[in-house]
Amino acid sequence: MQCCLFFVSHMGDYEAWTELSDLYLQEHDYAKASFCMEELIMSNPHNHLYHQRYAEVQLPFFCVFLVAR
Repeated sequence: MQCCLFFVSHMGDYEAWTELSDLYLQEHDYAKASFCMEELIMSNPHNHLYHQRYAEVQLPFFCVFLVAR
């Protein structure tokens, strides 16, 4: 809950979004990690590292899609 309150008042804290994404990845919660990366991309769409990281987070979703076919 405190984490959510932090982001309400500090939406522009890019390092915090990155750290939160890392924490979600450690918990294998790819949907929430993906959301964090989307927030970073919306804040700075010209940063190619955010796009690369977003693609890496999306990889498990794509692999599940391929296996399901």
